[in-house]
Amino acid sequence: MVKLIEIIPQEERCKICGKRRATRLCDFITGEWQWGGHNPNAIPIGDKMYVEVGEESRMHGTTTCDAKICEKCSTCVGHMDFCPDHVREIKLVIRK
Repeated sequence: MVKLIEIIPQEERCKICGKRRATRLCDFITGEWQWGGHNPNAIPIGDKMYVEVGEESRMHGTTTCDAKICEKCSTCVGHMDFCPDHVREIKLVIRK
C-alpha cells in the first residue's frame, strides 16, 4: 500500500512547528482600536443624523495576535486558543 504525503503550502502551515496545517488563530489580545470619524457603516439620514447598521457598525474593538497555529501547538482555554509564546507571557503575569 502506498502512503501519500500531503504537501501543505507554506502560508497554511503552523507558525510554531511548521509541519501541520494551521487550523486556529491565536486569540491573545494585543491592542485596541477606535474609529475617530463618523461611522463608515452608518446610513446618512438628513444632514447630520446617521443610523448604525448591523454588527459591522462598531466604532471600537480589539486586535489579536492571529498567529496561525495547529491544534497540537495551540493551548485551548474555554473557547480561546493561544500560541506558545503568549501562553508563556500569560504564565509570567499569573506568577507575579
